Amino acid sequence: MALARRFTKSIVATSLLLKVGHSHLQTQQYLFFVADEKSLFLRTIQYLLMTVWYPLFDCSLIEKTWLTIDRAGFSHVNYEKLYLTRSNFPFVRAFIIGYAEK
Repeated sequence: MALARRFTKSIVATSLLLKVGHSHLQTQQYLFFVADEKSLFLRTIQYLLMTVWYPLFDCSLIEKTWLTIDRAGFSHVNYEKLYLTRSNFPFVRAFIIGYAEK
């Protein structure tokens, strides 16, 4: 339940920053860090960093947020998983970006 509340809080905050289009469509856009699926080594580093990362940035490196989005009950969901090859934080490579319509 805490994850659902955190997701709702994040999607509302993010939608205020990224909202485009017509307000009557109630489209929510989002960009989230997600758990790295391609590299077991990076995923392990992400788990170790969570003790410091979450209190500092109030977001998670290890969640599979796309699963929560799929189950949230939106009428239409579209997202893409992105993997950065270069980053200031080498352990933060995996993202999802997309939109969901109510």
